[in-house]
Amino acid sequence: MVRKAIPCFTRFLITAVISILLFFLSVHSAPAKRTVRVAAEPNLPMASVNAKGEGEGLFMDIIRYVAYYEGWAVSYVSCDWDRCLEMLRNGEIDILAAIVHSQDRAGYADFTGNSVVSNWGQVYAMRGETLDSFMQCEGKRIAAVKGDTHNIALRDMLSRFGVAAEFVDVGTYEQVFRELKTGRVDAGVVSRFFGLLHEDTYGVRRTNLIFNPIELRFAAPKGKAPDLIAALDRYIETLKIDRNSPYYYSLRRWTGVVGRKDYPGWVKWVVLSVIVIACLVLLHNLMLRVRVRSRTARMEKEILERIQADEALLREKDRELALTENAPFGMVMISRDGTYRYVNPKFIEMFGYTVNDVPNGRTWFRKAYPDPGYRHQVIGAWLEMVERFTPGENKAYENRVTCSDGTEKIVSFTPVRLHDGETLITMEDVTARRVAENQLVKYRDHLEELVAERTSELDIARQKAESADHLKSAFLATMSHELRTPLNSIIGFTGLLIQGLAGPLNEEQRKQLGMVQNSSRHLLDLINDVLDISKIEAGQLNIEAEPFDLMTSINKVMGLISPLAERKGLALSLRTAGEMGTFIGDKRRVEQVIINLVNNAIKFTDKGFIEISCTARDADVVLSVRDSGIGIEAENLERIFNPFQQVDTGLSRRHEGTGLGLSITRKLVDMMGGQISVQSVIGEGSTFTVVLPAKRKEEA
Repeated sequence: MVRKAIPCFTRFLITAVISILLFFLSVHSAPAKRTVRVAAEPNLPMASVNAKGEGEGLFMDIIRYVAYYEGWAVSYVSCDWDRCLEMLRNGEIDILAAIVHSQDRAGYADFTGNSVVSNWGQVYAMRGETLDSFMQCEGKRIAAVKGDTHNIALRDMLSRFGVAAEFVDVGTYEQVFRELKTGRVDAGVVSRFFGLLHEDTYGVRRTNLIFNPIELRFAAPKGKAPDLIAALDRYIETLKIDRNSPYYYSLRRWTGVVGRKDYPGWVKWVVLSVIVIACLVLLHNLMLRVRVRSRTARMEKEILERIQADEALLREKDRELALTENAPFGMVMISRDGTYRYVNPKFIEMFGYTVNDVPNGRTWFRKAYPDPGYRHQVIGAWLEMVERFTPGENKAYENRVTCSDGTEKIVSFTPVRLHDGETLITMEDVTARRVAENQLVKYRDHLEELVAERTSELDIARQKAESADHLKSAFLATMSHELRTPLNSIIGFTGLLIQGLAGPLNEEQRKQLGMVQNSSRHLLDLINDVLDISKIEAGQLNIEAEPFDLMTSINKVMGLISPLAERKGLALSLRTAGEMGTFIGDKRRVEQVIINLVNNAIKFTDKGFIEISCTARDADVVLSVRDSGIGIEAENLERIFNPFQQVDTGLSRRHEGTGLGLSITRKLVDMMGGQISVQSVIGEGSTFTVVLPAKRKEEA
């Protein structure tokens, strides 16, 4: 097992440090601000939940670390993998540990951008069972976790090669090993780290079949907990940078991976010995170069002998080779003696050679590499790779191949030694890719010049845009000011007529004049919005700093807005927390922000309530406006703060407006050094939150 690779003393030291750290976190934990539900299937050393309801494993150590500093109260949920995915999809949990990103899962889950650890799929069998290649999975019963990435990958791999196997879906990796131990299945698929930790316990055999490298991450229900994902991403990135962080101590503890080079003193002598041995090996290799030609000839002879010996065996594998007929890459099957028994159609398409043209390795090397020097180089590299081959191993090798028409292609070869000594080679034409890479290198040499030129053009364009923007803002400010004067006259004289100061009016005249007055006031509000936004963009709006009573301002706004809420039958309420007192800030702009947010809530709420809340903290004031209105789509949450923008819904189109209210609000909040955010659910309502720095009068 991997954990046995760590010396006893080092393992004891790591365990002690982790235990002390976790004890400290548990004793001195900060007051919980939020309960976070974390789920995991039984999958040690990655993640699990023990009988006491405590999280164990690498992922749970990270959760505890982040929870301490973020003030989370963590509750752990144990589930089989299928149930875990269901809970994630339904939003029954906040975080799922040790999950792989996929296109399907991205539809209902958000993932951390940083992975926690890399893992592989590992095939296990009972001791004494022969299972050394994927082709031997034919007719086998294989236990795998339902919905697991390794389960899906193995099914797909065997299907592509026409290997028929019966899969038995279970809930956890532990059930996979139990099924295998009892003999109800022939093989089982688990993650590599889990297998290394538990293989001795269950008495199962690790095969040479390793596949599907994956990156394990945290996930949260789609759009439900972006703050949790962001926090985990931030801490993971920081922890992985520092080689002395708790992440690497936990990695040692659970997987045996050594992250720091804090070895005992005797290791230096071992390293020195290795260096001396490496020098001797280098000298030996230099001597071997003299014997390469004779050795190459001898190996070619051995290859030819193997071709003749295995020719009969290769004829029996026609059915297996038929799977390669429609493969999108070239394939060739080579016997132990070097005979090319089969090449697929893609091979012929790529090179123009048939199996008759290249019946063996000797012919292939002469045709594909006509230059003797280059051919000698390629043969030497191939022989070196062949010596290191083990069943199931694969490694890509690139070289230039001369085709039958005389053209050259750059080809990537991936040989795989099969269990019976045969070699399967896949070939991919990478000529276009390499040409593109070379062109990219050439282009990169001139990139700085191109960037400088483009930067200059953009700077000129920016200056022109800024000039035009200033002219626009000045024009809007002037026009808005000129329009306000006649509008105020219209509103004033209309009010005098309605009061009957110019003579008695009948009911219809009073009604029509009321409509004129309301329309004029609405137009004045629009002009004021345009004037405000133009002043802001022109840099003509200043933020004042004066003492004022925040509660007085809020009650003033409540008095102005309450008739509008009562007219629509909406419940308007105020909730406060903390001592308000007198604050230093811009009273007028704070009131304008609250009015804009409440007016917006009333506009898009037909029934229910509007709640204004104010909370005083040490260095700032938190104002929020919550409603039970129509809500906002997630993709529109940022767009609503753009000038002249309204969300395109049926309800919003029934309301007039420039779309400047929220844009002005954000700009005012920014100018006052604050922040504004919004949370919304379609059909349930929205909550706008403003955080403003506000010194108390006694602190000023």
